[in-house]
Parts: sequence; structure tokens; C-alpha cells
Amino acid sequence: MNEKLAFVIAHFHPNGKVDLSLQGLIKHFSTLTREIILVSTNINDDSKKSLTPYCKIIERENYGYDFWSYKVGIDAINNRCRLDRLVLFNNSFICLDPIKLARNAFSEVKYNALRGITISEEKSKHIQSYWLSVEGNDLLNSVTFNDFWNSMIPITNREKVIEKYEIGLSTKFLESGIELHSIFQPTNEENLIAICRAIAHGKIQTGEIDASFRINTNCGRALNPTHYLWDKVFKLTGIIKLELIKTNPARQDIDLLISSLTEHELMIVQDSLSN
Repeated sequence: MNEKLAFVIAHFHPNGKVDLSLQGLIKHFSTLTREIILVSTNINDDSKKSLTPYCKIIERENYGYDFWSYKVGIDAINNRCRLDRLVLFNNSFICLDPIKLARNAFSEVKYNALRGITISEEKSKHIQSYWLSVEGNDLLNSVTFNDFWNSMIPITNREKVIEKYEIGLSTKFLESGIELHSIFQPTNEENLIAICRAIAHGKIQTGEIDASFRINTNCGRALNPTHYLWDKVFKLTGIIKLELIKTNPARQDIDLLISSLTEHELMIVQDSLSN
């Protein structure tokens, strides 16, 4: 057991369900550490009963979005000064391979950093907050870290939460000299793929172009990698965002994913989509 590792999970489901994907993650992570805290704004009795052996469950009223659940969980951690990695994540994604995710996410902590699965440069460079790994004992016990969470107030507007807390956390850390890292780091070729996919589905307008125009592939970093490079993220980490399957906001062709899943994996996906 790694006594220097802890997890805080933000959970919400309209019917209080904890899906098979999240159950699988919690059960696997419980083999790595004893400190797993699930903070839920709506969890049913069956889910609580099945997860009680693997994590501490905190129930709270539904306000403040995931960041307020993260704060509640952080405040409940036992002896935080011992940690060198704190992972915050929510239930907005499906994980079909917890072992692959853990293998890529939990390398040795060598320096202070804020690490996510993906980085977005939409609006401003930031770690996407469905998975935030705060790494380094000094950082976890720093004024920067404590000030951010201690000064937090619950916000009821989703866009304001993204601006003030999701983007705000990365901005505050960057201004304090803390590096941002991500498990998935798109290559120039992958950024070009993202741009082409965005063009193909009308998300980027090119206008009149000649036969020999140039593309700055860095433009691809402003596109949400969980939408436009979902297959690359999935191959590396075994995860896929729920919204990609539910609403597919970037209108990507995900039939290849569905057709490639095993019967067991398809069952997990279907369970995550059901009530």
C-alpha cells in the first residue's frame, strides 16, 4: 500500500447510481492505497453498500459542482502532510482499463507538478479537471495549494466554475512556478488530425484557400482533445468521456470504438449510459 497516495472522487448521478466503470476504478485503486474518499451529491443505498469496503463515502448537498466536492474531500483527508500525490477525479468518463490508466498515471513523483490526463488551451492553458493529480509533498503542503482551496466559495454557474476554478487552478499554479503536465501529449501529427476533424465537421471555417496553404499545428491545442483526439486518449489510458458517447458535441465518428469493444467492455459502456 502506498501511504503517500490519496484519491478524492466527485460523484453525481441523477438516480444515485455508481456505474460499473467507477466501481472498477475504486476497487482497483483500493489495492494501491487505503485513502479513497468519494464525495457524492446523490448516491443510492445499493451503491453505498457495494463501495463501503473500498472507500470512505461523504454525502453532501448538490451545489458548487465537482470543485466543491473536491474541496470537501480534501478537507476530510487524514494527515495530508504525509502525501506526495493527491488525485482528484469525477465520474464524467468511462474507464475500460484501470490497470492501463494506473500504469500511465502513477509513475514515481520526482518534482512538484499539476498533472492531468489532458491539457486544453481553449481560452487559457489548463489541466482538464475530470482528472487532476497534485504531485509533490512540498506542493501539497504549500501556501499556494492551501490558499486556493481555503479561499473557494461555491459557485452555481458552470461556466464561472470552469473559469474561476478549472482554469483558475492551473493559472494560479503556473504563476507560482508549478509546471503543468499531462499523460496524453499530442504530437504535431495528432494536432493536425484534430484540426482536420474540426474542419470536416464544420467546427473550423477555412474560407477560400489555395492549393499550397500552411497550417500551424499548434492551433490544434485549442481543440478539446477528449473530443477531437478521443481515440488517441483512449488508446493510451483506456478512458473515454461520457459526453462523447452521449451527445458527441464535436460530431466525431465513434462507430469504430463501439465495434471494437469486447462484450464485457460494451456492457460497462451501456451501464454508464443507463439510468
